[in-house]
Amino acid sequence: MVLQAGSVGHSRPAPIPADARYVVASTLALSVSVRQMKLNAAYLMKNGKTQSEIDELLKGSDGLVDGGITISVLSADKNTEYVRLDMFDDIPHYHYFSNWHDDEAYTNYTIALDTAAVADPIDWAVQTLRVRAKEMVTRAGGEAAAAEVDWDVIPGAVDKLAQLVAERRARVPVS
Repeated sequence: MVLQAGSVGHSRPAPIPADARYVVASTLALSVSVRQMKLNAAYLMKNGKTQSEIDELLKGSDGLVDGGITISVLSADKNTEYVRLDMFDDIPHYHYFSNWHDDEAYTNYTIALDTAAVADPIDWAVQTLRVRAKEMVTRAGGEAAAAEVDWDVIPGAVDKLAQLVAERRARVPVS
């Protein structure tokens, strides 16, 4: 697997929130939730912020809270997460999780979204899943899982997901 930009780590993601909403299609589940996380200087630097931007963001605080809509692509039984799209207000990014069930080989690839090129990260996430979900699951190491999915039903599932995203988005406070 070759990724052009981003960071590679081995930390597990935060659990999907209990109030996440799911759309199950074929052997996949798509979820939408609203998440928040506290960012520190190291995280901000890793995700492309300059030192002066970090100083300004963290001025007078011990961290910055970022959050927003999160979309995940999982196995239908919800035991394996392949892709997570954290379309946060300040640092939208996404993850490929490979070797989910092997603690020794597990890898978390994090890729920052270029907000200069992408005007609306949430719309980008939905549209990308509509046309590239198969490639994303495969890139995450889910080749066998991708081979079992009825990809003809995924666009309809993404339409349902888009409705759930719109409902959640209407309730997310604007920062």
